[in-house]
Amino acid sequence: MSRAKDNRNVLSIRVGMAIMLVAVLVLALRSQSTVKAVLAGPVLAAETASAPADDGLDMASIAHRDSLIAAARPVARDPFNARSVAPSTTAERRSVEAAHVRPILSALLFDRVNPSTQINVNGQRSGWLHQGETFQGWTVTAITSDAVTITKGGDTVVLP
Repeated sequence: MSRAKDNRNVLSIRVGMAIMLVAVLVLALRSQSTVKAVLAGPVLAAETASAPADDGLDMASIAHRDSLIAAARPVARDPFNARSVAPSTTAERRSVEAAHVRPILSALLFDRVNPSTQINVNGQRSGWLHQGETFQGWTVTAITSDAVTITKGGDTVVLP
């Protein structure tokens, strides 16, 4: 009886190994075309992408859509700023950049040992600044518990 049980165990191990081998072969064959396309370079990949896939997807249109998405640039804006639309033309952007924009206080961490602040200039937030440090030409001259004083050139601004 134990001999028959051993034979069944050996048979089940062999069947399991055969199933595993078949699965590995199927996966290897499926990935072979992908490996060839990657190693062949962009010409063969573009030809392969232009043919519709088996499931009805047109890879050329998907590739075109992806290139449009990659070309789009996200609009840099501060979600805490009331202005909701960024300037659309280059001339409008230049006029906004050329205008003297008053910085905004983004954050203030005050302690008596090492106070720090963050300011927002033209929609760009600084890192944590300490007294004497500069961001976009604005230098932090004083940090108190309720305000930050910054200077640029001859201008001094107190940010409450």
